[in-house]
Amino acid sequence: MEIKKLSYGWGVKLAVLLIICVQYTVTITSPILGTIMAAFPEHAGMVKLLETIPTFAAVIISILLGPLMRIFYKKQLLLFGIILSFFQFIPAIVPGFWPLFICRTIAGFGIGFMYSFAASFAVDMFDEKGAADMLGLRSTLGAVMGIIYQQLSARFADAAGSYQRSFLVALILVPIFLYILFMMPKSCPVEDYNREQAKLPHAEKAKEKVYYPMTIALLVVQFITLLFSYAFMTNVSIVTSTAVEAGGMGMTAATAANILSVFTVAIAVGGLLYARVWCRLFKSFTTGVGILFLCIGIIINFTAAKNCSLPLMMVGTVFYGFGFEMNNSHLCQLLPQTSVPSAAASLLGVMYACINLGSFAAGFITPVISRAIFGESILADWNLCIFGLAISAVLMLICCGVVHKQIVAKAK
Repeated sequence: MEIKKLSYGWGVKLAVLLIICVQYTVTITSPILGTIMAAFPEHAGMVKLLETIPTFAAVIISILLGPLMRIFYKKQLLLFGIILSFFQFIPAIVPGFWPLFICRTIAGFGIGFMYSFAASFAVDMFDEKGAADMLGLRSTLGAVMGIIYQQLSARFADAAGSYQRSFLVALILVPIFLYILFMMPKSCPVEDYNREQAKLPHAEKAKEKVYYPMTIALLVVQFITLLFSYAFMTNVSIVTSTAVEAGGMGMTAATAANILSVFTVAIAVGGLLYARVWCRLFKSFTTGVGILFLCIGIIINFTAAKNCSLPLMMVGTVFYGFGFEMNNSHLCQLLPQTSVPSAAASLLGVMYACINLGSFAAGFITPVISRAIFGESILADWNLCIFGLAISAVLMLICCGVVHKQIVAKAK
């Protein structure tokens, strides 16, 4: 069933874009893990979990999102998620490792709502072109806010000589909560349709499948993609900082930070190019071309590491940032087109559950396979990822072609 979308002004558009600003508060701890480890040496083995535990919590919410939306309005869940995310402020006033760990876990449940809603509000509320514009702006704003949050977090920690001051960054959630409370519409036509369907007796409900073969295929290929694409982020500091004699580039930790900053800026620029360039050039194949860009980027970075070439590494990182944004944003549009329009929010919740699980599993599965095939080389993971991303790109491009044919057939 086709559901007519409404037209919204920039007041509502800003409310939708602010969701990604909530999501990126999860990066507060990234630059201060060393400071936290110094404060709690007895918990050194668990400090890294402060980065991953919100992902676990977010996966649970992503899976439960469909049933929750049958009971509550999306706006209600969104506001509740922001309240949970605000638990990140508590470590600023309550010291101790376990309060920090518990608050990051609770905040992870809140962030879980943002993973889906940052995309599904755009897909549900706007037409195809409007959604493309919003998804591109979402990526750009998210990348910029991630940089701002991490810079503020690091500076607050350095100024105070303590990790606690960094969590003052979470205060940004107060004005965001208030703006969304007053500016976000209670619902939209897609959500109204879903709620009306939920009220009907079972026999009268529209017989609408949610998971079609291509829906499942896209989710599986994206999970495979994340298994291989995350190796760049997790290994770049190791590759750049390891001595040349051991197979690395022999550079400083600051160099790795600069490379990651280029990656973030590339995502931001890619977001601005998404609707106006990438979607116009690659159309229904944009997410598959994004994986192809990831593959090209990792090939360039592998070559750069072999030759200790920082400029070449920067070029590969730009390709990687562009590919990462194209793949993520377009899949948010492509996946709902394989199912009924009313299923977009729940499908995107499952999509982000797959992404988070794939990102986490990459830390275990990729190194095991790479060592079995390529040995103990510093570049073994990247070597494996060249082949893994090439396979993922082919599979995703095939999926894109099939979905494109289905969309054209529906339009006739």
